[in-house]
Amino acid sequence: MTAIALATCTEEATLFHDEAPLVDALEAKGATVYPVVWNSPEIDWSSYDLVVIRNTWDYHRQISAFRAWLDYLEQHHIAVLNPLPLLRWNIDKQYLDQLAEQGITTLPTVFAKGKDTNLLEVLRQHQWQSAVVKPIISGSGDHTWVITEANAQESQRQFDWLNDQIGMMIQPLASQIQDNGEISLVFFAGEYSHAVCKKPAPDHLLVQEEFGGSIDLIQPDKRVIQQGLNIVKKVTDITGFQPIYARVDGFLDDDTFVLMEFECIEPELYFTRVSHAAERFASLILDVATAS
Repeated sequence: MTAIALATCTEEATLFHDEAPLVDALEAKGATVYPVVWNSPEIDWSSYDLVVIRNTWDYHRQISAFRAWLDYLEQHHIAVLNPLPLLRWNIDKQYLDQLAEQGITTLPTVFAKGKDTNLLEVLRQHQWQSAVVKPIISGSGDHTWVITEANAQESQRQFDWLNDQIGMMIQPLASQIQDNGEISLVFFAGEYSHAVCKKPAPDHLLVQEEFGGSIDLIQPDKRVIQQGLNIVKKVTDITGFQPIYARVDGFLDDDTFVLMEFECIEPELYFTRVSHAAERFASLILDVATAS
């Protein structure tokens, strides 16, 4: 019987509720599924046929330990989804620069790590009325806030400290998200599966449900899906590895999909909203487990 570890974190030790259809689909196909906290010292990772990273939603807060864990899995020849080189590439959001160089439309980004960066000067240089600052390795909206000329100097000390500790980035505030929402396109093995639109609560920045945001299943225009497929292809070309699962996050600027993040480590994939998604992913997981 195939043993599948779904790597999670302490806060979601029994898996986030959205993973339930995936567990059901894997078990229906004869697999045994184990939710396993990624940084638990008691786990024998070699006892599983495959480790699938799902809800490791605290890894950005202990990035050195997470990198060491990935190294351990590699050194012990433990099969992992997504592939380890792809996971490592996706950790640091400076991958956005690589994709922009490949012709992908991305949200303009100033990467400040290792640089003396003045927030007020960045706003004025780029003519941004407001911008978002956040870590280059981030999650859950940690250390993310909006700056304007009115609060840039006040924010500078906090920004400098965080930039020194973890590395920060600055992007213009995308009004399109406030107006029309952020689109998440989900792909399995290079094929489009489904999409959702996430909208922040009024007068809020973050789209996550825990911050009052909403999530609705949508059917994007074929041109938007094709742009998402092109992003997945560019990632495959850059890394040499096709993501078995990936979420492409962005917004529409007229008819152009503007990439904000490419997520192939631990993205929520909205299994409870699309009946076929978990079944499709489960089949791919077992294909990989069997081949490993």
